[in-house]
Amino acid sequence: MRNSNEMLQALYDDVAQTYRDSVVRTNYIGPQWLLKNLHSKFKTGAINILDLGCANGINIANLKQINPSIIATGVDISSKMLVEAKKSRLYEQLYQHNLDTAFTFSREKNYDAVIALGCLEFVNDIDFCLTEVARVCKKGGYFYATFQRFEPDNPSAPKQMKSGEVTHFAYTTDQIRAKLYAAGFEIISIDKAIGYTGGVPCPYSLVVAQRSNPLTQT
Repeated sequence: MRNSNEMLQALYDDVAQTYRDSVVRTNYIGPQWLLKNLHSKFKTGAINILDLGCANGINIANLKQINPSIIATGVDISSKMLVEAKKSRLYEQLYQHNLDTAFTFSREKNYDAVIALGCLEFVNDIDFCLTEVARVCKKGGYFYATFQRFEPDNPSAPKQMKSGEVTHFAYTTDQIRAKLYAAGFEIISIDKAIGYTGGVPCPYSLVVAQRSNPLTQT
């Protein structure tokens, strides 16, 4: 089943004003994992970062405590989330965008780092999305991402699960490695963890990857 634009918007529009409380209540590990794994070169200077599924700006808020000079662009499918992100005054630019479509808001090799935490599991065409991430990421740039984890012999890590009408798509570690390599990334690290422990457990693979320059990429 494919997730529609309308279903995804509704899912996050409904929680936009309570999102920060929800992050705390569910013990969402993404923001703290990002801080722990942020490359040292991003801790100073005017770094361009693309925040996919930016929600209310929680990740950039944390990063700007380390490096106030970060230049952030935020993208989210939810117009109400973008209202909250705009209130934060953390972003140079904000775009409402579905990650299944081309990143028309950006030129090639535009960002030093791309963040995609808690959003890739809703993408229908993950291969196309990762290709677009690679296109806008500078050579040598970093990609910080979470993927919902699928383990064939583990009923707690299914291939698909649901949030209401919205489907979550999950991938094995080997699939994640293959998809990122095909898009033009080299894996730096993959951590396995439960993304949310204050509710239905959500197994995650948390990935740090670097934009390479294979022969298939320009």
